[in-house]
Amino acid sequence: MDNNMVEIEFDECVASTPAAVLLVNDGDADGGGVWIPRGQIEGVAPDVGHRGISVSIPEWLAIEKELV
Repeated sequence: MDNNMVEIEFDECVASTPAAVLLVNDGDADGGGVWIPRGQIEGVAPDVGHRGISVSIPEWLAIEKELV
């Protein structure tokens, strides 16, 4: 499995569970955003309400979530 990390920018964290965070961009067509598992985020996961977020995640996950 590929261990390369990529940095992805989001506008806001809108929901959170113990396992994942829901990150959105204002321009998301469906408004749904993307759930990112906390364990896949390098460093500390953002909290609900944080804006202007940049997260580092594995490249394979970014591809799977269609973020790159």
